[in-house]
Amino acid sequence: MTLMDLGSNETLPIAIPITTGMREAADALAAGAPNGAIAGRVRENALATLVGAAYFQLQHYAIDWDRAAVRSPLRFVEDVADVLLTGIGAVECRAIAPGLTRGDSVALPLEAMVDRVGCLAIAWESAAAADSSSARLLGFWPGFVLAQAQGDSVPLEGLISLDAMVDYLFTVETLERLLAAEEIPEGQRAGIVQTFAKANWELPENKRRRSFQVARDLEDREQAVLTRETDDGASVASRQFAQRIFEALDQEIAAL
Repeated sequence: MTLMDLGSNETLPIAIPITTGMREAADALAAGAPNGAIAGRVRENALATLVGAAYFQLQHYAIDWDRAAVRSPLRFVEDVADVLLTGIGAVECRAIAPGLTRGDSVALPLEAMVDRVGCLAIAWESAAAADSSSARLLGFWPGFVLAQAQGDSVPLEGLISLDAMVDYLFTVETLERLLAAEEIPEGQRAGIVQTFAKANWELPENKRRRSFQVARDLEDREQAVLTRETDDGASVASRQFAQRIFEALDQEIAAL
């Protein structure tokens, strides 16, 4: 059985209809491309973001299209398909090839993995987006999975379910707010957020889990953060800082 038959963690994937309005918006974004190949790439990327945005809006996330790379002139230069969630960050939305299984990996453009809180995996109903009336949402790669990728190869076994994605995005949103309150500049927060999010997400034996089901020991999480460097090479402050952030995060989770 392929990944297209099941979502992540063997749940049925969610189908999102592709509307006429979505196609018209994607065509408009592809207009002005220097050649047909780039126009096709931009059109498919735009359609993937519109499918992802439709789901995020159903989940009541606010979307900031004004700062999304897929809506900027960069879309003709870089292979990007980002949806910018207000207060959380950019989620890449990527269609993956049919017929793959969990043991396979997917090649993603490097620019599609930089500064992303994660990536939503999408499958077109037919072989091509142009022939599809809907798309299926297969799962979500957290940002730290993208950061650990070997080159541009991301393992499908790293996908988490859409329910777990919502939990993960709550963690990222809360960490963004807590770090902003610590007066850490926006440009420096992304790597620190992913470091804390990863430590909060994993069991000590480095297995993925939902942080809302079992609370990790505070000391374990602190140690995971203090012994890991962020993507830009900066270590994460002090034990007191880590404890303060994790205690505040636990309070936010307990209040749900």
